[in-house]
Amino acid sequence: MLKLIIKKEQLTRFSDSTFVITCILSTMLIFLTFYLSACSYGERVNDYNGTQTLNRKSLEMRETYEEINTKGINISKPPEVLSIFNVGIANYIGRNVNINLFRIPELHGSKAESNPVFALFGDIDLTFIVKYILSLVALVFSYNMLPGEKEGGTLRLIASFPVPRDTLILGKLLGGLFSLFIPLLIPTLLGMAILLLLSNIHFDSDDYLRLMFIFFLFLLYLTVFYLIGAFVSACTKSSGISFLIALFIWVLVVLVIPKSSSILAAQFIHVPSSQQYHIQREQLREDVFDKYYPKEMQVLKYEKELDKVERNMREIEEQRDTELENALARMDREYQQRQQNLANLAIMLSRISPASAMAQATMGFADTGLGNFDHFIRSAQAYRERYIAFLKEKGIPLGFIIYNINEDRKLEKPNMNEIPVFQYKKMSLASVVQKTIVDILLLVLLCLLLFIGTYVSFLKYDVR
Repeated sequence: MLKLIIKKEQLTRFSDSTFVITCILSTMLIFLTFYLSACSYGERVNDYNGTQTLNRKSLEMRETYEEINTKGINISKPPEVLSIFNVGIANYIGRNVNINLFRIPELHGSKAESNPVFALFGDIDLTFIVKYILSLVALVFSYNMLPGEKEGGTLRLIASFPVPRDTLILGKLLGGLFSLFIPLLIPTLLGMAILLLLSNIHFDSDDYLRLMFIFFLFLLYLTVFYLIGAFVSACTKSSGISFLIALFIWVLVVLVIPKSSSILAAQFIHVPSSQQYHIQREQLREDVFDKYYPKEMQVLKYEKELDKVERNMREIEEQRDTELENALARMDREYQQRQQNLANLAIMLSRISPASAMAQATMGFADTGLGNFDHFIRSAQAYRERYIAFLKEKGIPLGFIIYNINEDRKLEKPNMNEIPVFQYKKMSLASVVQKTIVDILLLVLLCLLLFIGTYVSFLKYDVR
């Protein structure tokens, strides 16, 4: 009996013009999304390759190790092939870092920074289609599941047969869900096949595993909204009222909550703007220099021998540079911790919305989320430690101002093969699952609660 009900529900959906229009539109949108995302990914690959070549040439032009110490080494985050499915924040946050002695690594050179038009109009990817368009389609598929058939008289007719209500509601839910998944899965699989055949996009085994998780999240997310519509339909008697309530819920959880979470989080955790922070850094630098200035003047005033002046000045400057470096590092850590706390609170608040939970989780698997770029920064910090250790091994004086550099050292040409090479490895799949398990469990819990609510409401539903 359950199979017959599922088949009947699917046949009803397939013959509905809404289903046909949804399939046509979703196919067009998904194909267009894949084309635009593939072009964008190709641009990022070209930019990365060009940046790597430029960084290498710039490093080869350095005449001394002291010049490398002063100007630092530039590194970049490689492009993410899974950004085709979820671009995340890849275009809104920098991908380049300058590794130097004087400052902890900071991201710069974002696509939106170089061209604000990208920030104005945003990006379109498969996650966008699922998050906004197909979630709304899911509500359209289910909001009149019961009121529509009640108004048409078919619900009373079906209920007159010896079919248990639990079997009836389960069959209608499963049949509707299978129909809903078709406009997503078939165009996506066809689009992926075309991408792999006609472009230079390649996925390894790890990418395919991540894709499985991403598609699982997509299906779970659409199930949540399908069950929202089904639950609302089981609690109302009119199709019009059911649609209005379902639409209000969609606007609230998809548009309002994700946008307001960061604003609400900022009310609890204050983070200075980038401009204010740089002003504070410069003020700290001036304070430290002012603190050691009288000592330098005293040495210049009372010491007569040039060797003693140079030695004492060097000692003072080393103390000053050490204190300044420690103070700036402490300030940087505190600022980054405030930023991280603000982001964590905003993400936690936004998880009330299934849209945010799905988006955060898929960004993690696509290596385009905030946590993934934090992982890149930590990798850059680890490379910075190797970089500083290398300079110390070469006997390079480390400081803000270098005095009395040995002439032989000046003439030494850097050996490119000796300089440590930065190699970025994205977060392991196990780490991503660990970080996104809360979002996945929230979506599963929502599905269970909505299913139970729909089931209980239908058992009490008046079919007359």
